[in-house]
Amino acid sequence: MVDNADADIDSDVTVGIDSGEGISELAIASNKKSGTFRARFVGQGYKQVCGRADVWGDGVVPEVSAHLEGALNVSFDGVYHSPVGSDDETRPWYGSPVIVKDWIHHLLE
Repeated sequence: MVDNADADIDSDVTVGIDSGEGISELAIASNKKSGTFRARFVGQGYKQVCGRADVWGDGVVPEVSAHLEGALNVSFDGVYHSPVGSDDETRPWYGSPVIVKDWIHHLLE
């Protein structure tokens, strides 16, 4: 998840933050004249899941919905939610071998 991008946040504007690391992004609630289609689309999806568009996420699930209180929560920068549109080297998803090696040990402990 991206948490260090520079953005001038205005609650009336939809903005996608390009971190240069895949699709993790912040989407800000809805002004169709601003922001990219992707940012508006992602923001509306986040809004349906958690009630807000102006949150960090992986392009499908907002981080606030993915993280559970009391659980070990692991976030990865620039990681796709699904294998669709990803590849293991430049655009990995959570199931890519290079990413799995960083979280699988938590399941085995």
